[in-house]
Amino acid sequence: MKRAHFWKRLIGSMYAPSTITNVDAILRLLDQVRERGFASAYDEFFRTDMTIAVPLHNAHGRAIGAINISASSMRWSPEQLEEQIVPLLIENCTDDLEASC
Repeated sequence: MKRAHFWKRLIGSMYAPSTITNVDAILRLLDQVRERGFASAYDEFFRTDMTIAVPLHNAHGRAIGAINISASSMRWSPEQLEEQIVPLLIENCTDDLEASC
């Protein structure tokens, strides 16, 4: 499987107890990202660090970048980010990109 080979080459060190280093787990997460339309990571690099990202697509639907927002788990919960921030990112990034293309 090409995807597995690619990720095996990229996986590095475990930075925090929650860092995902298992190739099969990463591939399952990528499938989940495609299904949900955004990526998220919680406590994977720094403890208390949460991050979400949404793709930016060009007029042809091809991903050309991403917008990422990080927040502290001292102030936000994963549910708050996913329920309050993700929809705003998806809506505004799509609108802004379509207007500029």
